[in-house]
Amino acid sequence: MNNPTTLSAKKTVAKGKLLSTPGFSVVFVPSIKKAGMDWETATQEQNVFLQKNYLCAIEENPPEGMKFGYLLFYKNQQPVGASALQVLHFKADRSLNLDEKMQTGTCECFFRGFGNMLKSLVASQVEFNTLVCGNLLVTGEHGYYFQPGQVTSKQQVTLLKEGLDFAQEALAKTGIKTEVVFVKEFFKDNSDYFRKNLEKSKFSEFCVQPNMIFNIQKDWKTFDDYLNALSSKYRVRAKRAFNKSADIQRLNLDEYLIGANSDRKFELYAFVAENAGFNLVQLHPDYLPGLKKHLGEDFQITGYFLNKNLIGFYTTIKNGEDLEAHFLGYDAALNGAHQIYLNMLFDLIKDGIETGAKRLNLARTALEIKSSIGAEPHDMFCYIRHSNSFANRFIKPLVDYLNPQDEWMPRNPFKEE
Repeated sequence: MNNPTTLSAKKTVAKGKLLSTPGFSVVFVPSIKKAGMDWETATQEQNVFLQKNYLCAIEENPPEGMKFGYLLFYKNQQPVGASALQVLHFKADRSLNLDEKMQTGTCECFFRGFGNMLKSLVASQVEFNTLVCGNLLVTGEHGYYFQPGQVTSKQQVTLLKEGLDFAQEALAKTGIKTEVVFVKEFFKDNSDYFRKNLEKSKFSEFCVQPNMIFNIQKDWKTFDDYLNALSSKYRVRAKRAFNKSADIQRLNLDEYLIGANSDRKFELYAFVAENAGFNLVQLHPDYLPGLKKHLGEDFQITGYFLNKNLIGFYTTIKNGEDLEAHFLGYDAALNGAHQIYLNMLFDLIKDGIETGAKRLNLARTALEIKSSIGAEPHDMFCYIRHSNSFANRFIKPLVDYLNPQDEWMPRNPFKEE
């Protein structure tokens, strides 16, 4: 008997919508489990964050308040593209983590404290349901995929824009009204084309904190090769960090250890999340165990133990030639004495080299310390539109105002050639 959730292309297209580009149509699917084989055909397993096993993990263990949707694009009834969508109620003052000291006016800089107080007041008035093309849990271009040779660059923008309009209509029929469409996020090379086309449809562009990417050199076969490439100053710094973590035991956590340390792991993650400048989502406690269940060896959790107590952890996801640094957590009270976070960054580099990755994606936040180990910033661009034309006139300056900006100094830890 055929799987009832597996739809043929012909039947699926019949439930969708014809698009303005001749020969193309789109279908909205409310769950990845109902996307059928057409999803695999469309995405061609190019990106782990668009593969069914990852999408099942997040759908089964969703962040608080998050809902999902998926678009399948067809060309002459053959699946040629797909987009993963998320729906989240955004409330600015819940996502902005302004320092309490600044809100009370005791900040040493009056103007900075006043600015944060004003930002807090503005943020308390900003909330809306948002349809997100992309993934709020990761940094990078993970919102859609179109098969090369089947869909041109110009067609991609048009299809995606019309598909998102259709998704809003489909969600509205189920009682989920989304006022804002948020398309995240693009590297500069791809953003130029999207800017020209999406701005015609009243989308506004804004830049978020850069994605910190560490490029692994071809001649680095071991972690020592990386250390030898550092200047003496940074090599001494690295060895000092290693000495401070000498008493820490590192363990690759299997499913049993992940479960046994679940509560402590979530507690460590929560501290880091609560102290970030901007935090859109609250992880489900079972999200990381769910990733291990669905991704297997492509997902790793490394635990840091001191006297048999978990004091930190970091996670990685293998994504083709990239190694993605995912969520982490650590005991802030012990971070200074053992330099936990800095050691995690070095261990991530070691993991990248040993797994044969070409790049290590370190995402945003903690920009300067990531720069100090050799990661480079890459600007990321997003696009946003409010369905109300009057409100849409103010969305760009509002986003720019609320978007946190860290002041940091780029570093170069490598020897000069």
